[in-house]
Amino acid sequence: MKRAYTLITLIAALSFSCLSVASDHFVDKSLPSCRAKGVCGYVQVNPYGVSSEQFCRCPQGSCPLTTDLFDGKTVPHGYDQYKFCDRQPQLHVCQDDEAVYSYKKKSFVYKDTFDVDVRIRCLCPSDHVFVKNDTKFFYGENTSFLWIQYNCRAPNICNPSDTCRTVTESYDKILHRKKNLVSRQCVCPEEMYCPHHLELAFERVDFGKGGFYQMRCMQDN
Repeated sequence: MKRAYTLITLIAALSFSCLSVASDHFVDKSLPSCRAKGVCGYVQVNPYGVSSEQFCRCPQGSCPLTTDLFDGKTVPHGYDQYKFCDRQPQLHVCQDDEAVYSYKKKSFVYKDTFDVDVRIRCLCPSDHVFVKNDTKFFYGENTSFLWIQYNCRAPNICNPSDTCRTVTESYDKILHRKKNLVSRQCVCPEEMYCPHHLELAFERVDFGKGGFYQMRCMQDN
């Protein structure tokens, strides 16, 4: 059961991080064109530095993968800044447990191409977290389909065995450096903290030039 949970959590994390990164000076032509009003990429500013992901190519111009919160193309949440090709949509504040984020990817097996559609549906308060609510995967003869939905929810207080934070470490082939993407899971009780140092992870899965780390709350000395 523990290994199954780790695998499911890893698949969800990689849905954020498996796509190629693009900078203002590089556009990956293998990426699909962005859907209207969809998220083109995101930037994360966390204790490990600045990392970015691009999901698709903007029809005109580039996806603004910068840390500028006031570029008119950004919906922020915690560490994350979700970026849009055009003006960011006008969104309402999420109700508790409302669907806030969806990731949909359709891959064409024999064509080695894919379509992706990423949506932000409401403004999740900064003290809330994205909680995976549903995952669907279908594999057919010529296509595969992955759909993941996250809800906006006030974080739970971590239990001793809970994962308080996950860190996905991968290698940026464009910038030639490692990048780390963080996902907050729950809030540590008083007099405890969620560690940042990767060597303090209670579980680690290695893949390629990176890894997937799970942290537990530790006593604050």
